[in-house]
Amino acid sequence: MHFSNFFYIQMFRVAAIWNLLVGLTGIFLYSFCLDLIAGHRLDTITDLTLIFYRFFMIAVIIFGIGYYLVSVNLEKNDGIVWMGACAKTIIFGFVLIDFLTGDATLFFLMIASTDLIFAVFFFLYLLSKKNYRF
Repeated sequence: MHFSNFFYIQMFRVAAIWNLLVGLTGIFLYSFCLDLIAGHRLDTITDLTLIFYRFFMIAVIIFGIGYYLVSVNLEKNDGIVWMGACAKTIIFGFVLIDFLTGDATLFFLMIASTDLIFAVFFFLYLLSKKNYRF
């Protein structure tokens, strides 16, 4: 399935905004976000968990910046797309496992599902390039 470059540019811009919003919300409203993610298990979160949570949110923001760079130049940033597609797929897998074991909320699974949808489009973008090899 092949989409136009215009579609991919807009998609990467939306992905950038998505990541920036999730990352910034996660950093500045961390208590609210952790409650949405973990629900009733919020009392099990330690200081060390919070540190790694913040590191993860910073990585989410950095990926968002990367997706914006991809939208500016589709030809020179395939590595960012590949890393993002892999990361989003892996994150979805872990969230799905956490949801199935009762360690994550349905809301968190829905957020991760959005990432999986982006991952599918990222992989489609890479597959649409004539000379791209995994």
